Amino acid sequence: MADRKLSRRGFLGVAFAAAVSASATPLPAGAVRSTARRGDGKHFVLIHGAWHGAWCGYKIVTGLEEVGQRATALDLPSGGIDGSPPDTVTLEAQADRVIAFLDSLSEPVVLVGHSAGGAVISRRARRRSRSSST
Repeated sequence: MADRKLSRRGFLGVAFAAAVSASATPLPAGAVRSTARRGDGKHFVLIHGAWHGAWCGYKIVTGLEEVGQRATALDLPSGGIDGSPPDTVTLEAQADRVIAFLDSLSEPVVLVGHSAGGAVISRRARRRSRSSST
């Protein structure tokens, strides 16, 4: 695997997929979870952008598994196959979804946000920066 060179796009894809790892906790509907658990791999949690879903991260999840990482890709409210009515979706609701998932884990994670997903994880960081080290 050391001989394999990834393009920047390929690397980012792999990194995104590894972001949300397998755990014993149930995933929200539409989440894509890696089951890889080799060595000291990190747990990556992938947060999609606007008009996307967890499905966007399936290649990244696969790539991260190939290099021994763990990954989970979440559906935000009204994203992917989540059935939340679009008119109820706010940045707070999206951050709440991420926080609820992270609260179910006992390990630290690497949050990766694509496009509008960056605003969601930034909101999560702002709300939890003083009260949590996750």
